[in-house]
Amino acid sequence: MLEYPFFAFFLHNEDDTDVAEYLSQKGAQLDALTGKDVHIFLYENPSKWDEGWKANLKKRYGSEFDKKFAEWEKETDYTRNEKIQILTRRLDVPYNHLPCMIFIEDLNSKDFLRIPFVAKKEYFKDYFRDILTCIQKAGKAPRGERLNTMKSEWHLYWVKWIASEKIKEYAKEFKEWGSIIAEAKDTFVNILDIFSPLVKGVFTALKAAA
Repeated sequence: MLEYPFFAFFLHNEDDTDVAEYLSQKGAQLDALTGKDVHIFLYENPSKWDEGWKANLKKRYGSEFDKKFAEWEKETDYTRNEKIQILTRRLDVPYNHLPCMIFIEDLNSKDFLRIPFVAKKEYFKDYFRDILTCIQKAGKAPRGERLNTMKSEWHLYWVKWIASEKIKEYAKEFKEWGSIIAEAKDTFVNILDIFSPLVKGVFTALKAAA
């Protein structure tokens, strides 16, 4: 079983071009910065990713990388969007709340924390620094208390970004915290199958170990 303080799912649709571009160019850097604090999952065709991503994946998959990469390149915007829609329905995340990040502590749990992407791409770098700071602090909390600790830590940064009008407006469910802890319709370990071919092998191992 993967052992991380948090797992993060990055969700966006075909219109969120700034998010897709940022993840393709800086995703490997984010992956490296998060280290052992959070394991990131995303659904993308990796053909446009930078070499940093490819290097990370080669380390993960070894001799299987070329075969898997050929499979991933077959993915289209249509198939990606279709699977994202399935995932948002199963998580009960309104589609108009995309793009967003889903944070969970336990893959066998239904509880998650939803945080939006900041609206303007020029703020992505600083925004993610704040989120990573929250993750690092909350990750030190005892198991079972990390999501609530993350919510508390995030509140200060939510005020920072909302007050300066640099974040998208959310629906009423967004509440005063800028994110909500919600419950999915199924445990995450049972949702993973439809999420991403990039880590299909990891998902299979997770289900086997659950």
